[in-house]
Amino acid sequence: MKFDKLKEFRQAAYKHLGKAHDATFELTDALLRYSTMYMICRVRQYTDNYGLTERI
Repeated sequence: MKFDKLKEFRQAAYKHLGKAHDATFELTDALLRYSTMYMICRVRQYTDNYGLTERI
């Protein structure tokens, strides 16, 4: 169900982007992946700095 909603959203957004729809989607995907990886690294750094991994 969630996958279907995401698929519908992506298809609708793709239609509204105009001639640069491929490049815009590639850029959006890259930015979303980067921000996710950045947050994972920051959380890991925080837990390492404060020794939280030993408490969990």
